[in-house]
Amino acid sequence: MTDIKRSRKNKPRKLVSVPRAMRTNEMIYRTSWTATSASSGTTGTLSSWTDGSIIHSSEYSIVSSLFNEVRLKTATFIFTPTQSANGSVNHFALVVSTNMLLNANTGSDPGSYTDVQNQTRPVRLSSLSVAPLRYRFPVPRNLEFANIAADAPDPPTPWAGSPGIIRWYATGGTASTVYFNLHVDAVYHLRGRQ
Repeated sequence: MTDIKRSRKNKPRKLVSVPRAMRTNEMIYRTSWTATSASSGTTGTLSSWTDGSIIHSSEYSIVSSLFNEVRLKTATFIFTPTQSANGSVNHFALVVSTNMLLNANTGSDPGSYTDVQNQTRPVRLSSLSVAPLRYRFPVPRNLEFANIAADAPDPPTPWAGSPGIIRWYATGGTASTVYFNLHVDAVYHLRGRQ
């Protein structure tokens, strides 16, 4: 019994990494919003995009009056299916991926599966799913800060602010039908008091 006690006492302590203390002119800010819906057009094709710019936050006017710089830390896009398997609508695989060379001001709808499959981190989501599907946006490490009023400038700066968009594409759906509701959960690093 004494041997057991000794071995517990002699174990090296684990070092816990302590995050850098936030300065008084900085803040980590988490927000979420309903982005859009992934709906089929009149031909049954789903083709659209969205982004993680801070301008979509409901508190943007308040946050932008307090801080003047921002950079995206994480973003998750949550696709919630709206059509059941026993319904009368057609089902398909929706391809979702990231394009880091476009942003909130330069985004465009994809024209084919190729436009989406050849981007960063393509994922296939089934319209038959019953649980929300989470697409984690691949935010580059060590993004630089950008002006909060222009976190998605034109031309795009994929190394600062809130770069990139997600795009999705699918064919074979029932015309004019909402297949997914889309919500965004994002975390930003704000700094520079006004």
